[in-house]
Amino acid sequence: MQNHFNSIMPKILIAESLDTKTLNDLTKDKTDFVFDYKPDITPVDIENALCDYEGLIVRPKEVTGKAIRSAPGLKLIVRGGAGLNSIDLETAKECGVSVKNTPGENSISTAEFTFEMIMRLCAKREMMKASEDARSGNPMDPEKYCGRELAGQKIAIIGMGYIGQALAKRAAAFDMNVIYHSRGKKDVPYQYFDNLHDLLKQEAEIISLHAPLTSETNKFISKQEFELMGHGTVLINCARPQLVDHIAFGQALRSGLIESAGIDGDMDLIEPFLAEDSDNKCIITHHIADSTLQAQEKITRAVIASVFNFF
Repeated sequence: MQNHFNSIMPKILIAESLDTKTLNDLTKDKTDFVFDYKPDITPVDIENALCDYEGLIVRPKEVTGKAIRSAPGLKLIVRGGAGLNSIDLETAKECGVSVKNTPGENSISTAEFTFEMIMRLCAKREMMKASEDARSGNPMDPEKYCGRELAGQKIAIIGMGYIGQALAKRAAAFDMNVIYHSRGKKDVPYQYFDNLHDLLKQEAEIISLHAPLTSETNKFISKQEFELMGHGTVLINCARPQLVDHIAFGQALRSGLIESAGIDGDMDLIEPFLAEDSDNKCIITHHIADSTLQAQEKITRAVIASVFNFF
């Protein structure tokens, strides 16, 4: 039976950065496809340009309902990475546009980035400071660089998907006590709490968020949740900044309910948290958690495979 897409040459807009070497290797012999690589295009520009395309590839960039409606020939949107909250799924469904993502491809990179935040914020070994002091000929006494062992510390992971499980595996290798909450119990060797508030009451030294952004999880860490945490908790959020109420976050940071935090997300989403962290207690970065060569290559392969498989 002939595929009904064979009568067209699919034209695909790549609206976000991919690994260009991998992209070229995968597409150079695909003369029956047209790929337009425009990683700097804005969401508003996408609304104006999308009418010429059958496919769209994005990363965290927003795809509005207006953009989808402007493209009568659009058949597929692929988001490189996990989560689909940046895409108007309701409009896509109404318009018959298939939406896919690539969960798991950036899990290891994000989990490793999260663990580096834990090392810097919790272990506090001050290696770079000690190295600078040694190079300047002004080393201080060892106790000035005194940190903390991670072994024996309790880490509460909220969201036990690909990234949560990768982080838990690394934490357990450091002899940390892993507990978790997720939408359902997983086949993992860690203590499960089916109620979020019960988890927060366990006085974990570290709480790491890896939940998807939904209407239920939007700002689901707020004033009440901070008050349930043990005094001096370190909060890590390399999932979505919107999971945390930034006003409640600022209050918890100033009162000492949380000692510090690590946050990664798009610049416009982290700006409220930067404003609340006036004493520079936190590590706040602009969506670089999965910025490794390996993750970018894997995501590129996955999104291009989705396009080829669909058409």
